[in-house]
Amino acid sequence: MRFLKVINLVIICSFGYSATIVVDLAGGGDYTSIYEAVDEAESGDTVLVMSGTYQLASSIEVDQELHIIGSGYDLPENGGTYLVGSTQIFNFTSNAGGSSFRGLRLDGYGAPMVAINANDMMIENNYLRNSYSQGYIMVLSSVTSDTVRSNIIVFNENTS
Repeated sequence: MRFLKVINLVIICSFGYSATIVVDLAGGGDYTSIYEAVDEAESGDTVLVMSGTYQLASSIEVDQELHIIGSGYDLPENGGTYLVGSTQIFNFTSNAGGSSFRGLRLDGYGAPMVAINANDMMIENNYLRNSYSQGYIMVLSSVTSDTVRSNIIVFNENTS
């Protein structure tokens, strides 16, 4: 009987548990930078991005299964999470299968603003706007079973 308890404990401990990593510009989380949080995350983790305006200098590269969740796509003064980039916002590589992002307001200037090369993605409840006059919002390349639903998509709107 004792042997079975030890085996059960070993089996339970051998399966990893996913973590929730909090990004908060005000310093109340694990990180103030989305880049750092994504770099430190392990496959299956959730990156919770608190309300605020996050200025991005380059694309956020996601190369493993991650779940990026904002506090809603409303403007930050109303509690939303706003990611602003002068280029592409997200690049999900083929190793990022099963990832998701939701509850974000994305304002990018890229062609595409979001690149997805991963299967089984979930993209929902976001506000997506690309201000590049010849750009497009999202490219899904050689993927299967990706779901894009309940998003607000604004094409090539001039922000000036």
